[in-house]
Amino acid sequence: MGSSVTALAARLVLSTEATIARRLALNRHAAAAATIWPGATITSVGSFAQNTSLNGSDLDVVVDIPGQSYRREVAGKWASMLRKELIAQRVTMDQSSTVIANARVPILTYVDLESRIGVDVSFLPNSIVNTEYVKGELELRPYMRTMLILLKYWLKSRNMNKVYTGGLGSYALSCTVIGYFNVRKHTKARKVTEELYDQWLTDQDIYHLLVDYLTFWTSQWRYASDMLEPSEGVIYKKGSQGHCGGNRNKLLAIADPTDPKNNVTAGTSKIMELRRSMKLLKDKLLVAGPGITQTDLLELLENTGKKFKDGKWAYNRKASFKKARKSFPGRKSKGGAKMLKDTTPGGTRQPLPPLGSV
Repeated sequence: MGSSVTALAARLVLSTEATIARRLALNRHAAAAATIWPGATITSVGSFAQNTSLNGSDLDVVVDIPGQSYRREVAGKWASMLRKELIAQRVTMDQSSTVIANARVPILTYVDLESRIGVDVSFLPNSIVNTEYVKGELELRPYMRTMLILLKYWLKSRNMNKVYTGGLGSYALSCTVIGYFNVRKHTKARKVTEELYDQWLTDQDIYHLLVDYLTFWTSQWRYASDMLEPSEGVIYKKGSQGHCGGNRNKLLAIADPTDPKNNVTAGTSKIMELRRSMKLLKDKLLVAGPGITQTDLLELLENTGKKFKDGKWAYNRKASFKKARKSFPGRKSKGGAKMLKDTTPGGTRQPLPPLGSV
């Protein structure tokens, strides 16, 4: 699966020097936390722990305090205590640190004084479980790491990578990629053998897998009615069988593999805008073809939905929206992918595109 696409992903991830700088920042943080809570466990979570961090990305950290159970009402107090200690030890400064106590998960966010790296700190241990889950999936399918890196860079270029702005967060993005591959592997719904699936996967390169992923989420997914359980690739009706997802909205619903009642994409309120952008990205990838160079791919990821005028890239929001609307006439998809009813208990449904189709 080696190609210019893979080579670009290798350029976008953290350099060796940047990785070392983050580890040193983590050590400074751990020393400050140990002053308050001796024996506390400091764990990096998210992209850095999964080796999918982009250059310039923040460092996500979880503090696990021995003998203390997480409670939202005290997490804000812990964050304030840690902030004071970090300032006292000159790890950060007052003006470059803040506690967001009223968030669903209270966090401390600060800039490391020595490295200028942003650090986000929480006290919720389930982030550790989520990170380990994604790491395990990436070990089974290493090519998913390349796809995640490219998609993260694309989302970041569009300022759509933060949940609090309605975008798609890192963990949720990972679940869309994991879920995509597991739906494709759902042999009963696809009526293919395991061997045929493995052969189909072997025959694809990263370019074709990326295009197929974008096709799945833009043309074959029913946002209004379906909820995805990514670890098994099973699709349920929203709100059924105790699963997450409201049954009257068009937001993306993906169950947390470590907590099925939690919708990891609940905060992605701009999913329709994101879907239109994904369609544009897919169309431009198809025009460029599998022989696309690193330079052209980088330009495409940075400038999807923009037009070149007077020597500059300018995002043509109105034109892109009109073009996208023409491509999505209601539920009917251009590719004509069928959604057939499954006869297994629970009433699951699976999209059935032909193997190898893009």
